[in-house]
Amino acid sequence: MDFKSFWSIWFWVVLVISWSISSHFVLGVPFDMIIQADRKGGEWARHCDSLIRANVFRIVSLFQQAGVFITGLTAFVIAAIGSFGFYVGLEFARALFILLVPHIIVAAFSVRLAFLLQADMPGEVALRKVIRRRRFWTQVTGLFAIAFAAAMPIVEYISSITRF
Repeated sequence: MDFKSFWSIWFWVVLVISWSISSHFVLGVPFDMIIQADRKGGEWARHCDSLIRANVFRIVSLFQQAGVFITGLTAFVIAAIGSFGFYVGLEFARALFILLVPHIIVAAFSVRLAFLLQADMPGEVALRKVIRRRRFWTQVTGLFAIAFAAAMPIVEYISSITRF
C-alpha cells in the first residue's frame, strides 16, 4: 500500500480478501464444511461438529489464559493507529484503522460466541445453525465496513475542497 491508501487498488484488494476470508472461516471452521455437513450428514457432520467443538475449546482456553493481555495490547495498538490516522493525519494509518476495527469487532463477537457455546453446547444441527448465523452477521459487518471505507475518499475530498 502506498500513502494514498484509499486510492490504491491494493487497499481494496486487501479489504475484499480479508472480508472474504473472515466470512468463510467462522470460529475457524470453513463454511464449505458446514454446507457439506448439512447436505451429506454422517461422517461430514461428525467431523464438522468436532472441528467446531475443538475450535471453541481452543478460543476459550486462549482467552482464559491471555485474554486480558490480548485485549489490552489490541486496544493499545488500535488507539495508536487511530491517533496517527485521525489526529496526526496519516492516511495509511487511517486506512489500517478502517481495515482492522471491524475485524476486531467480529473477533470480539466470535470470542463471545465461543464462551457461550462452551457454557451450553447445542446439538449438531443447532450448532451449525449458530455458525451460519454468526457468518451472516460477519458478512453484514463486512458490508458496512466496505461501504464506510468507500465513503472515506469522498469525505476526504469534500473536506479538502472546503478548507481555506
